[in-house]
Amino acid sequence: MIAWPLYAEQKMNKEFLVKAAGLAVEMRGYKDEVVVAVEVEEKVRWLMESEGGKELRERALAVGESGRAAMQERDSAKGSMVELVLSLRKVEDGGRQPLSVDI
Repeated sequence: MIAWPLYAEQKMNKEFLVKAAGLAVEMRGYKDEVVVAVEVEEKVRWLMESEGGKELRERALAVGESGRAAMQERDSAKGSMVELVLSLRKVEDGGRQPLSVDI
């Protein structure tokens, strides 16, 4: 990922992605409001051809996998919560009617 902030909180996001998480390389020309094609080419080549770029891509893939796994766990937990609410409502209604739950 290339961090190229334009507005507001994007500069803080860039700091986190580049320095803390190690998931991006910084585009520097934006500070002067001009990013030249040469800089874009250098960053893309670094990402695609260097050992550092390979490591960054591997970290990004690992973070992506972790995020997908967390979402699957959340969906599983959401399904369990819906089942719990439905079973509690069934008990409350004496088991007479099925109810829907929106979460």
